[in-house]
Amino acid sequence: MTATDSCTPSGQLVITQNPAVGTVLNNPGTYTITITVTNANNFSSTCTTHVTYVDSTPPTITCPANITVTAASGKRLTIVTYAVTAADNCSPVTVTCNPPSGSSFPIGTTPVSCSATDASNNTASCSFTVTVKKK
Repeated sequence: MTATDSCTPSGQLVITQNPAVGTVLNNPGTYTITITVTNANNFSSTCTTHVTYVDSTPPTITCPANITVTAASGKRLTIVTYAVTAADNCSPVTVTCNPPSGSSFPIGTTPVSCSATDASNNTASCSFTVTVKKK
C-alpha cells in the first residue's frame, strides 16, 4: 500500500489497519479490511477492501486396517465396531461410514466405505473390509 500527503513527509504518516496486520483468519468467509492513514496535522483518510478466505483443503481421514473376526458358534451375524479418525485445517469434520461401526456383519467379506466432510463441503474418503469367518 502507498500513502502520500502534500504537507507531511511519507515517513511521518501513521498507517493503521483493522483487523491488525498478522491477524489470523480462522474461518472461511469474507472479511472487511479497513486502512486508515493519518498525517501530522491529525487529518486522516480511510479505505476499505474485502478479503475472501476460501477453504479448499480437504480433511484427512484414516480408516483401520482390514478387520477379520470369527462369528460365535451357530451365529450368521457378528457385531463389529471400529474407529475412523478425521481432522481438518479449519473446521469440524463429520465422518460417516457405510455400514456404520456397531453394525451386524454377515459371514464373508463386507466392504466399508467412509467419508469425512468439513464445513466447506471438502471431502476425503477411505475404505477397508470386514471379514467374518465361521467358527
